Amino acid sequence: MKHLISYKTYFLILIIIALLISCTSKSNDKKQPQRSAPVNVAKVIKKDIPIVINAIGNIEASATISLKSQVNGQVSEIYFKEGSYIKKGDLLITIDSRPFEYAVRLAEASLEKTTAQLQQAKRDLERYTTLLSEGYVTQSQYDQMVTYNKTLEATVKADTANLQNAKIQLSYCYIYAPVDGKIGSILIDKGNVIKANDDKPLAIINQIQPVYVAFSIPELYLDEIRDKFKKEGVKVMASATNNNKTVYTGQLTFIDNAVDKTTGTIRMKARFDNKDLSMLPGQFMNVSINLSILKGSLSVPSEAVQIGQKGEYVYRLKDDMTVEIVSVKSIASSEGFTAIQGDVKDGDRVVIEGQQRLAPGMKVTIKNTPDKQGKD
Repeated sequence: MKHLISYKTYFLILIIIALLISCTSKSNDKKQPQRSAPVNVAKVIKKDIPIVINAIGNIEASATISLKSQVNGQVSEIYFKEGSYIKKGDLLITIDSRPFEYAVRLAEASLEKTTAQLQQAKRDLERYTTLLSEGYVTQSQYDQMVTYNKTLEATVKADTANLQNAKIQLSYCYIYAPVDGKIGSILIDKGNVIKANDDKPLAIINQIQPVYVAFSIPELYLDEIRDKFKKEGVKVMASATNNNKTVYTGQLTFIDNAVDKTTGTIRMKARFDNKDLSMLPGQFMNVSINLSILKGSLSVPSEAVQIGQKGEYVYRLKDDMTVEIVSVKSIASSEGFTAIQGDVKDGDRVVIEGQQRLAPGMKVTIKNTPDKQGKD
């Protein structure tokens, strides 16, 4: 019986201790103030925001020419340096011309021979005409002479064509630049024997004045770009992806005739003069097009707009220094500001830094001056 009383007393003491600890913990919780998160905020303002389309483009040469020989032969001389800029008409490569010069001389000799024969045949035909009228030759003999003259005339024409062809073949021994452009690597050496129209080119020339930048944009902007293209033209800005300091200005020249179903984009090209030859084929470029300007749109610093599972949102600061989530939709961005649509109004304060520590209803402490739009 004594042991039973002692056990009951022991459990009662434990229960009292647990209650005391619980009460003390709740008392401490009540005494601890709610922590506030430090944030930077900015005001929603009305601002003119240009609608800018950004894309990644690729430079294309206005013409790419693979130099090939049109005759078989041995390379006699190479007159260009790898990577140099060449002018139309510059002599680039010569092929051993001796066999072709010999063919020209043969064709010239053959033409001279048949021409002399034709001249003699014409004189004979004149005599045969007189002899026929006087009855010294028969009609059959005269007809044979006429046929002989026509045969020689045809032979002269054939020899003339052979001579012209021989001269053309000889001209192929001298390869000239067909356009102004930048030539690439030398793919053959002096002394190499090359074949006519071989699969392997002798060198490749890229015409880089002008160049074209090809890029794709979402079909969402197609109608607006097409209308502007027809009325006034579309200016395109481009800068190298590794160097945004140099900006090139070009004009849109091409809109493809179909939208890519897999990406929902349409391909376009812009022409750039490339006067300083700094834009090279294959180079990646940042491309931008200014479509229009949103006048007086509600705008916030771009860092205020966050993306969640339900879409874009901002943290708006309430009068009691707590924050709430407001769903918004971005319309356009420019120079660090984003035009938005949603349940916001001019003058609202939104969080631009420190969002990762926030939750709806949490108190915050402002670190910056909102009138400066978060830029101290």
